Amino acid sequence: MSKGQIQVIHTLGEAPEGWKGEDGFIDTDKINRFVTKPNGVKRKVVICGGPTMSIACLFSLQQLGFSPQSIYIYGQFGVELVKAVYGRSALLSSHDCHTQN
Repeated sequence: MSKGQIQVIHTLGEAPEGWKGEDGFIDTDKINRFVTKPNGVKRKVVICGGPTMSIACLFSLQQLGFSPQSIYIYGQFGVELVKAVYGRSALLSSHDCHTQN
């Protein structure tokens, strides 16, 4: 049991009729609604999706003040996507959630 330690937001680009989750493009406003801004508390933002969605989310997270160490992207191109947004020398995250923002 997570005891409030994890929140998963499922979002579909085009949702079928009857879908109860989020839909549409994941933009800065949507991220701002669901993800608490960095405040020194240990947290991890995990992104699972295609490269276009991941890049858009990374730019939004950067704009909201998230460090690259607090972001983990599933998939073979996660490291390259983070470096494309945060710079080649960005400190990277791991799947370990014991990091600071």
